Amino acid sequence: MNKGIIVFICFLLFEFCFFNLAAENAKLKLQVVPAIYEAEIRSGENISFDITLKNIGDKEITLSGNVFSLKIEEDGSPVIVNDPYLSHSCQNWIQFNPKSLLVKPNEKRQIRVLINSPKEARGGYYAAILFEITDKEKRKTPQVSFALRTGTMIAVLIKNSKKLDAEINSFSFSNKDSETIFEIKFDNKSNVHIKPEGSVIIYDNKNRVIDRINISKNNFISPHSMRTFKLIWKNSKKKQRNRVELYTAECRLFVKGLNKKLSEKLEFLKIYW
Repeated sequence: MNKGIIVFICFLLFEFCFFNLAAENAKLKLQVVPAIYEAEIRSGENISFDITLKNIGDKEITLSGNVFSLKIEEDGSPVIVNDPYLSHSCQNWIQFNPKSLLVKPNEKRQIRVLINSPKEARGGYYAAILFEITDKEKRKTPQVSFALRTGTMIAVLIKNSKKLDAEINSFSFSNKDSETIFEIKFDNKSNVHIKPEGSVIIYDNKNRVIDRINISKNNFISPHSMRTFKLIWKNSKKKQRNRVELYTAECRLFVKGLNKKLSEKLEFLKIYW
């Protein structure tokens, strides 16, 4: 593999857990390694890596693979689309062989993947290779779902072209029974994906910190896209009934490599009946 390629097989395990599926239909099971591949390369550079497929079921299976673009919705859910012209897609950069193969029980097979980046590439690009599974009689299901697909997510970052920028678009709240629901709309203006960390800090009316709600880690946000976070706070401390309390909530977020303060405050009331 070319020098300077940095490979991480460690992120997005929450948002992209569906790539680690084992297809259970008709006792068909497939293990795919790596589940996630990330490489940092120069524009115009070509790289390759191997995907290892292992049949961990007790039936012979036929695999057919295809490359798709990867889209992350505002709520964080991943969507696979066959659209090579999707913004920040590297679907057209990827070739692999063989595209279909037979795998016996407990057998391992390798597939070589080639990634050819164009010279004009800048920022981050994303795709997924998914393998559709059929049994040895090659009977396909009437409708393919993620339960019968598994594969590898690919992220390609172009060296010396990263432009980081982000902001909190809005910070609001709503009260529902004993819970306060905070909604954070976060705008990734970067040309690469980011994974913000942070929390909402709760202050009482004397400006004392009484609680902290952390945002879950590994929040993958695609380039030039919005993400909505929802955090729930329920004051566990006993309060006198028939009174109103004033609180302040502060949203603090941090993006690695971004030298910019990301913070918003709001005041809210809670009524204790």
